[in-house]
Amino acid sequence: MIKPRTQAHNGKVERFNQTLLRFVSSSDLAGKSIEIFNSKIQDFIHFHNEVRPHTSLNGLTPLQAFQKHTPIRAA
Repeated sequence: MIKPRTQAHNGKVERFNQTLLRFVSSSDLAGKSIEIFNSKIQDFIHFHNEVRPHTSLNGLTPLQAFQKHTPIRAA
């Protein structure tokens, strides 16, 4: 969920949706079960957030950028 009237956030979500759509379109998922489809989507999300460096994050993955800017709390 994003706040209303935050166009920059909406643009980021739309860009991710476009990237995800391109991945799904290029994958051979036609006629596959929903379980296989969901598994491929989870693989993509893992790759996108935890493996692939993003130039907009200075070569960090989204997970690394999040961890860098999120203070660690003591349990």
